[in-house]
Amino acid sequence: IHMISLKRIIPILAECSVGQKKYGVQYGGKFLYEAMIKENFPFEEPRIIKKEEFNDFNNGMKRIKEETQKVLSERNFPLILGGDHSISYGSLKGILEYYRNNIHVLWIDSHTDINTEASSTTKSKHGMPLSSLMGFNNEDWGLNDWGLSNPKYLNPQQLTYFGINSIDDFEMDKIK
Repeated sequence: IHMISLKRIIPILAECSVGQKKYGVQYGGKFLYEAMIKENFPFEEPRIIKKEEFNDFNNGMKRIKEETQKVLSERNFPLILGGDHSISYGSLKGILEYYRNNIHVLWIDSHTDINTEASSTTKSKHGMPLSSLMGFNNEDWGLNDWGLSNPKYLNPQQLTYFGINSIDDFEMDKIK
């Protein structure tokens, strides 16, 4: 196994709030970053993906993916901070592509976030990033073409949940 040494932690602040309906989540990354800076975390200047870039949701996800890959290609560690859970799609899509699907995801959350557009009662994208990453969702959020005839997805054996305390029936069936 060849381990890559990552030099620095580069924060990527994703000002996304379109994956849900609550005001203010677009500022979450900025607040987290500022709190960590006060505690002397050794971060570089953050790279910011502005909230306006998420007016086109697919464009916002593409920007997160590209910025994540850019940080990795510079041999740095991307720390994606931000808005709602939908940003996980762009960052993980970038990591999946960069590492050619050779990853394992530890999903630490109280929810499984594996609903689909068809199964969701709220239709909020923040509850769907894993279903889109795994190819279960009807929509691809603009990033399923890696230039391959068969796009790669996150496989069930590449996912470990931790801290889950709320699962609806559809999600339970999908996980089983």
